[in-house]
Order: sequence, then structure tokens, then C-alpha cells
Amino acid sequence: SGDSVTAVSGDSIYRWSSVSEASLAEALADVKNGGTLLIAAGTYKLGADGASCINLSGFHGTPEHYVNIMPEPGAVVTFDGSSASNGDELSCFYLEGASYIRISGIRITGFRAKKSVRAFDIEGGCSHVIIDGCEIAGIRVGSPKTADHCGNAILCYNTSTEPQTDILLADNLIHDCATGWSEAISVDGNNKNINIINNDIRRTGNIGIDLAGNYPDCCPDAAQNYTRSAVAAGNYVCGE
Repeated sequence: SGDSVTAVSGDSIYRWSSVSEASLAEALADVKNGGTLLIAAGTYKLGADGASCINLSGFHGTPEHYVNIMPEPGAVVTFDGSSASNGDELSCFYLEGASYIRISGIRITGFRAKKSVRAFDIEGGCSHVIIDGCEIAGIRVGSPKTADHCGNAILCYNTSTEPQTDILLADNLIHDCATGWSEAISVDGNNKNINIINNDIRRTGNIGIDLAGNYPDCCPDAAQNYTRSAVAAGNYVCGE
């Protein structure tokens, strides 16, 4: 396990001697309105509560000061979900209605659930979110051939009538997952200005990237219930 978390908010620096889910949440609270959370090298086992591990809902940085979550310089940081209870649903990162967030350079592995599992779950009208340079592996849904058992490395799903905008998913490595009836990267519902750039997707069990819309259980405004103004470029997707 890692041995420290440093949160930088304005001119203040906060340190913790050990990283449990509770202390990580405390560290995140100090950068909720902008700032940088640097995580020390190590493997952090998350998800024992069987719910979302890192909840960034309602976090709002600014154009000048994003909420940044990343390893310390030169560090390898792994969030490991293999100890999580095998419930129906699990996310590593959950963002609802958040803005100006960047999560960079983190390795996420071993998260699994019976029906629905995601490394990143971005919902509820988020804006200006960057997921870049991450490695996502071992995301597995139980019984992947069963209908509506869905796993995602990254899910952008918006049922709100407020568009989810300005999302950048770039330079991520996604591999060796069991996504079931879903895709490695899924963008569904009321989304616009989505950029999916230079990601490497291998052996995920189903479609690599899906930009979708018009599902009846998504946005109630049919005129907005689809992904638009989106770019997917430079991505590599293969089954081997």
C-alpha cells in the first residue's frame, strides 16, 4: 500500500501518514473547489464498501484551477478493486454534475461486479472532464454473455436535459477486460463536444468505442438524446 497523499489547494499542503478510503476522501475534500491531489507510489485496495470508491460528484474546479488527481512525479499508483465485495454494481471513480476535473496517470485494475462495473462513471451533466494517461485493466462483469450485464472502462452516460460537455478521453491504455454487453468506452445520452483521442484498447471482449443515443431510458428530451459534436481519432482497437 502507499504511504502518503499530498493535497495542494491554493497555498496549503495537507499530508496523511496512511491512505485508507476515509483518508483519501478527506484529502479530496481539500481540493473539491480546485487544486492538485498527488498520490504517493503504491497499490491502494479500494471498494470494500461495495459502492463507488472515489465519489467526485459536485466537485467543481475552475478553468484556471482544475481538480487534478494524479501520481507524484515518477510514481506508479494503482487502485486495485480485487478486494471489493462482488455486488451488483461498482465504480472506481464516480462523477455526477462535476466540472473542471482531470484524472491522469493512474492505473486501475481488478474491479468487478455481477451486473454493472466501471472504472470511470461520468454522469449527470458533467463538463470539462479530462481522463488521460491512465491504464485500465481487469474490469469484469459477471456472466458477460448474459443480457444487460455491462462493464465499461469509461462510461459517459447522461440522462439530464443539461448537456454533458467538453469531455476529453486521451492516451489511455485499456486492456484485458470483460465488458459483457457494453463497450470499453461508451458515450450515451445527452453528450456533446466529446473527444476520444489516441487510446489503445485491447482484449476487452466487445466493441471498443461506442458513441450512441436515442435510448428510451436516457435523456427525456428526444432532441438532445444523442451524442453530437464528437471526435474519435487516433485510437487503436483490437481483440488480441
